[in-house]
Amino acid sequence: MVAEMKEDIEHRKSVYGLKAKDRHLLKSLPLMRAYFELLERDGNLEPTKPVVYKLLEEIIRARTADSVGYKSINYRLIDDERFEVINTETETVLPLSSFVSSSQQNQPLLQQKGG
Repeated sequence: MVAEMKEDIEHRKSVYGLKAKDRHLLKSLPLMRAYFELLERDGNLEPTKPVVYKLLEEIIRARTADSVGYKSINYRLIDDERFEVINTETETVLPLSSFVSSSQQNQPLLQQKGG
């Protein structure tokens, strides 16, 4: 277990540039996915639905674009694959571009070092 932990720390440092003090952070979707899969396996739980990962990715992107305003964005899950952005006051479905510019929509969540 100690060897596995050391390997994980080195991986996070070399691939994502995370310092030892930040090794607990799940700063990328691959790290979040790996953590969820570990919990699912150890807890004998059903796999996380794809919409959860898509929503996490969108929230990270929105937070990067507007670290204060992202908290006012609301989402509604449509099914296991899709979600929509909504205005909770009017229940109007809003285009994603209302919150994130098109250039930010295609940016990776966390750049790998050297990439």
